[in-house]
Amino acid sequence: CWSLVVADESHYIQHKDARRTRCAIPILLGSAHVLLMSGTPCPNRPEELFVPMHVIRPTIVNTFGWFAQRYCDAKKTRFSNFDTRGSSRKKELAWLLKRAYMMRFTKSEVMGEMPPKTCSRVHITSGDNSTLDKLAEVYEKIEDATPIAVKCLISEAFRLTCKAKLAPATEFVVEHAKKQATVVFAHHLDMLDSIETAAGDAGLHTARIDGSTPLAKRQAIVNDIQEGIVDLACLSMAAAGVGFTLTEMSHVIFVELPWNPALLHQCEDRVYRVGQKKPCFIQYVVCKETLDDYVWKKIESKERITRAIL
Repeated sequence: CWSLVVADESHYIQHKDARRTRCAIPILLGSAHVLLMSGTPCPNRPEELFVPMHVIRPTIVNTFGWFAQRYCDAKKTRFSNFDTRGSSRKKELAWLLKRAYMMRFTKSEVMGEMPPKTCSRVHITSGDNSTLDKLAEVYEKIEDATPIAVKCLISEAFRLTCKAKLAPATEFVVEHAKKQATVVFAHHLDMLDSIETAAGDAGLHTARIDGSTPLAKRQAIVNDIQEGIVDLACLSMAAAGVGFTLTEMSHVIFVELPWNPALLHQCEDRVYRVGQKKPCFIQYVVCKETLDDYVWKKIESKERITRAIL
């Protein structure tokens, strides 16, 4: 039995059935004291709080069934017999967290010297009518699809959204990078390829980190960015969203939107963190008539729920 177990980035044990979580729970429950640390303790919805609350005080939050019924608005839907993606009793959950579980500090409370951060949406229009027509067809299929088929169709809509906004998003990023050193985050390799190629053709010095970049080389790329010799850093949200400091840059553009708002904040914090001296500007590129409209609404909804709880 350990006297104390400290788990950093503890939101990675949010999924109760994940292998990582199943391995961590016995260690955490077997410790005399547990300290869980995370900047995003509830990335999406209340169900993600069950595991951390259970391992800290299992006598209060004992079973997932009870927790889901009370705080996740658990119900039967056409997609699931026990849908726990909702939220209920948010004020009560917020009170319980503050009373028995959590000490939470914001940047404004502990880092008063931080420069301002400005966030804004940028609306672009796709000229790829063929791809937009295919997106419309996917939306029609979703209405009558089975739960398994819906997931596949949404993935297809995500891919088509990337294709539809490829040209205008690339142009937008390159034009901004000509004026100011910029970090651009994307999800699809096609988007990163397009931006990197166009930036190179424009004579810009680029750097890139994606899933194929060897771990041993990633810090060297970050060092180049921090030395100020990079005009445009093309980064994958999954591969470079955590663990790096990029305070030489102060302008961030998201050309694709993730479903998880916490991932947006993690990526932003590569720039907006200790050591940043310049005002930071964050832009989210949203393409009309694509999945972006729906994803942005989901992000805002999740943010409202998270703010109410935390």
